[in-house]
Amino acid sequence: LLRIIEYIDKILDYYEFKKEPPVLSLISNLIKMANSSNFNEKYLALYFIKKKYEILVDSNPIFKEVLTSKDYDAFKLNLLNYFLEEIDNFIILDKLKLMKRQFDVFEIPKKQYYEEYKTYKNETKELEKKVYLKKFAFLRYFRAKYNIKKTKIDFRKKRNAYEVNHDKENLKNPAYNYVINHLGFYGANKSIIKPSEIGLNYLIFEELFLDDLHNFHDILYYKTKFWGEENKYEINTIDVFSLLSKPTEYNYDVDQNFSSIDDLTIIEWDLASKPRQGSLVNAYGVRIVIPDQNTALFHDIKPFDLCFCQKNPIKIEGNIVRTINIITKCSFKDAINSIEKGMSFIEGYYPLSLLSPVLKKKISPFEAYEKVLNNANRQFIPNYGKYVKAFRKFLFHFINKEKEFIYEILKRNPRENVNQFIILLNLTTELSGLDLPYHEIFHELLNEDSDLYEFRKKLMQKIHLIIKDILKLREIGATVAFNLKKMQHTPFVKYSNEILKIRKEEFEQSKVYRYTQNDKFSYQITELMKTYYGSQLSEILKIDMKTAINQEIFNKILNFASKLNLKLNVVNRLS
Repeated sequence: LLRIIEYIDKILDYYEFKKEPPVLSLISNLIKMANSSNFNEKYLALYFIKKKYEILVDSNPIFKEVLTSKDYDAFKLNLLNYFLEEIDNFIILDKLKLMKRQFDVFEIPKKQYYEEYKTYKNETKELEKKVYLKKFAFLRYFRAKYNIKKTKIDFRKKRNAYEVNHDKENLKNPAYNYVINHLGFYGANKSIIKPSEIGLNYLIFEELFLDDLHNFHDILYYKTKFWGEENKYEINTIDVFSLLSKPTEYNYDVDQNFSSIDDLTIIEWDLASKPRQGSLVNAYGVRIVIPDQNTALFHDIKPFDLCFCQKNPIKIEGNIVRTINIITKCSFKDAINSIEKGMSFIEGYYPLSLLSPVLKKKISPFEAYEKVLNNANRQFIPNYGKYVKAFRKFLFHFINKEKEFIYEILKRNPRENVNQFIILLNLTTELSGLDLPYHEIFHELLNEDSDLYEFRKKLMQKIHLIIKDILKLREIGATVAFNLKKMQHTPFVKYSNEILKIRKEEFEQSKVYRYTQNDKFSYQITELMKTYYGSQLSEILKIDMKTAINQEIFNKILNFASKLNLKLNVVNRLS
């Protein structure tokens, strides 16, 4: 309303209350609005009646009665009380400044409000500085923990802003990009920044960059305007400890306490680039969202925290900033379950937006899991491993519900999708060194109802049975499915001795036929090449198993066999 009045004020100054359509329309509604029970309507009407009093009275004497009534005096008292209540409500200073300017029109004496306003203004500025110092402590912690180099970025004036060259190695560091995203940089490669932003963030700029900023007068102007001329403020390392997010493990069926899931939203709070109303965090949806200072959790919310919040804002400032009531923090499990039910959310750094494409079958669960695992920001997102674990459970729940869909995916590209399934099951290490028909195994097990842990258990049991069957049947060359070196750190390493025994026996029992012709030997090694060691020698020596070999190649095989403590079963045949 205050900004609308300011805008109308400018229009009226332009038209000077002449008989123009916009002005005539306003005048005709002023008396009606002045008698309204709606405070905003009354405020707007009385403001313009008071400001243009003489012109309006000349046009219609009834306007004189409006400002001499007891109702007008009561309105002024209500307005003053509202102003003082807004101070108690920790309202943004810009609103109070607008009201204060308009108080001059209403002729409300300064002595009735100015001391309270001045005290609040000073307290607000000091609080704002404390919040900025906490923000700087958090960003300095990032610099130290994630190996961000302190570099020179060469500030160059470009119209009303500065252009910089960020260090190329730093730009490859996701944590560095997080930092500069919260300092006001914008444009291509975040290479542009306004002097006012540098002034506000001056103390952390000195920590991050080697550039000497003392010769940039506009930067110093904004620095002095906010921080003062005395260099009495310092970044306190201790401040960062209250900002480090911890995982929330409890379950809270928050949606059961509300009539509709549509009443709620999930917000991931982010470090505020420009802290507002004492809040170090905000979120970026269609508008900027900040937590309500009156909520019990206001001082406990940290960057990266996930929270259940009421969807409808408590208030909206200037159609830009929405103040939201926080209900409670939420665990990754709660967040994922609620979004699966259809709850809206504002995403930050945890990839919550991958849930919907999976549910709508726009991407496979394997592709979604790969995206989660390869998230470039995973190095600095707190407790990201726990988020991955919760996301994996969600995916497996989806797989259990959509078995036919999953099997079709596995059939399309068995090797690639099977590997992704193994990654999803978090069994990459356990199944290392085993080349088995997993897509068939998965298809069989997916016909049974089981959760993630049961499926893993059944899969491991099934693989033990398959390995035992392979070793029991002793088919020639079947042990090629096992890579003993990779199996060393798996539960299946216990079969290594049996596998080695089978490989030795099948090699030594395979017959190598030796033929003599013109006092020269040739060898037929078809049986040998079907064994595990034979297939290895075939690859090393580039032997075609369908043809006979000469004495020279045979000697090489003999040499390799002796190194492996293997004997060749040579049978003489007549040519």
